[in-house]
Amino acid sequence: MNNRRIGIIADCVFDISREMAEMHGIDIVPFYITTDTGRFRDITEITSQNILEYTQSSGKGTTTDPPPVEEYEQLFRKKLAACDELIHIAASSQMSASYERSVKALDHLGHLQSRIYVVDTGQISAGAGMLALKAAKLREQGATASEIVAEINAMKEHISTTVVMETLDYMLLNGRVSKRTARLSKALNLHPVLEMKNGKFAVKSVLPGNMETAAKLYARLVLGRRDSIDTGAVFIVCCGCKVDTQNRIKEHVKSLVPFENVIMAETSATVTSNCGKGAFGIITLNRV
Repeated sequence: MNNRRIGIIADCVFDISREMAEMHGIDIVPFYITTDTGRFRDITEITSQNILEYTQSSGKGTTTDPPPVEEYEQLFRKKLAACDELIHIAASSQMSASYERSVKALDHLGHLQSRIYVVDTGQISAGAGMLALKAAKLREQGATASEIVAEINAMKEHISTTVVMETLDYMLLNGRVSKRTARLSKALNLHPVLEMKNGKFAVKSVLPGNMETAAKLYARLVLGRRDSIDTGAVFIVCCGCKVDTQNRIKEHVKSLVPFENVIMAETSATVTSNCGKGAFGIITLNRV
């Protein structure tokens, strides 16, 4: 049994609820979101609903950014005062500067850096959330910090993270797609399905029809190979979806694969800034 106290912190883009994070002893690192009215800390100063309302009323996009190196250094020092070792579950280094800045912060910590593990999850949203929850579970079981890191580094290769977009308007406002692509998608009523590959999103498919039709096609697309999916749990992460829409998505997913737990989650303000209203993702773990 490991008697060392292990702290776990995770970037806010891991899209699990604050209640779930608190229940499992995971501290959340807020990112910053900048609008033309100011700069705000995700979770504590701005929410996903605020982002949707701002974009709808102003027609403008936002920028998102993880904390600077200095803040990571201060955070690590503070957490190490209460634990023996610290694990930071960082967003994919291919999509965020979080991992890079965390590693740079270690250079300012002298001998303390040997007590800190920074994990490049290669994921965002609940894909990273799955890894954070796994780390917490292993800690509860008495694993050492190095054992936890080894386990989640192996596990991240088996996570499937996909998202279907209702509209590309938000990605257009943030400069992530061209005007031509966004207009073509809207004109033809097409909905791109994005899949995490090598730490970043790539287009997996494009689905036609209204969003309800596309949502059903999307669920069948990503859950079609049910024999390869771990049925222990699935995360469904929604961005500004109405409650009845979330319930329909949940029931459709359950009809395709008999998951023991279907966990519904709302996107963080940071993720909402980039995917926009109506988007939702399905995150599963593949069988080893």
